[in-house]
Amino acid sequence: MSIVIAVIIFSLLIFIHELGHFLLAKKNGIRVVEFSIGMGPRLFSFEKGDTRYSLKLLFFGGSCQMLSEDFFEDEELEKDKEHAFENKSVWARIAVVVAGPLFNFLLAWVLAVIVMGGVGYDEPFITYVQEGSAAEKAGLQQEDIIRELNGEKITLSREIDVELYVNPVSEDTVELVYERNGKKYTAEIEPEYVEKYAIGITYSIQEGDSATIAEVVEEGPFEKAGGKKGDIIEVSDGFAKNFLLKKGLAEIATASGINEATQKKAAEQFHKEYFTENPLKDKEIKVTIERGGETQELAMTPVLSSKGYSMGFSYNSARVEASPLETLEYSFAEIKYQITSVFKSLGV
Repeated sequence: MSIVIAVIIFSLLIFIHELGHFLLAKKNGIRVVEFSIGMGPRLFSFEKGDTRYSLKLLFFGGSCQMLSEDFFEDEELEKDKEHAFENKSVWARIAVVVAGPLFNFLLAWVLAVIVMGGVGYDEPFITYVQEGSAAEKAGLQQEDIIRELNGEKITLSREIDVELYVNPVSEDTVELVYERNGKKYTAEIEPEYVEKYAIGITYSIQEGDSATIAEVVEEGPFEKAGGKKGDIIEVSDGFAKNFLLKKGLAEIATASGINEATQKKAAEQFHKEYFTENPLKDKEIKVTIERGGETQELAMTPVLSSKGYSMGFSYNSARVEASPLETLEYSFAEIKYQITSVFKSLGV
């Protein structure tokens, strides 16, 4: 099925590309001898005006065959040489050539509008600043919006992902431009070397400051201590970074039926209690969990999950609903992101 879908998408891209050539050729008085979908022998074709339209056996690819000197051996076509590609002005030929890729960009923009309208955009605002971190020392606060990172303009959170992937955080100073209450500020962050410990779980907010274990890492400290998927964390002693980290934040799979306000409040409360106030170290901790209506205490020693330089803040990765105008605006940002991410990743 995936192969069929890939062929359909590939065929659509080529059809739109060739359609661009076709429309601009017609607009500039260039005769299109044949416009075809697919390659190989014709399955079906018909003529309309001075163009043959064909559907061919191999249902991928396509072509827009314009009149050129190659056809002048045919006396009938030779009489129409004033409508040949070579006999049109330079600007007309340029327009026809550029129309193909231009139509592909238009298709990309239309698809981006559909995506933005459906799932929204990922606004690059700061969700958490660790106490005492390099980010806090530089003056960053929660809900600041990141606008530039090391000279690279930022519109979507995923652009931060790409920039940090291409240029990982090191001991070098990070230059940041952020927006707060409509005003822009510049910050220089001196990353600090940190070690992160984990007990091998991800969780989902259930209610209040309780958290339901969504995933358990095999042979991780939590599993070895007897913990299981579905356990609910109730109380902990020195419990902190006990979850797998994603961009510095816990992966929170929101339970169904919890509205956005409740989710945010619960997440903030849980994050503050178990992340900022009691960072995990390589010392034994005790976690109280609820299972089947009964509570039990599990003892475990966190293990080193990652180490390296950190700026000390986390940023949004979720998508928010876009207004009609924002949908159009962020659709261009989406195209820019897709293009730049490809070129930057190739350079790594």
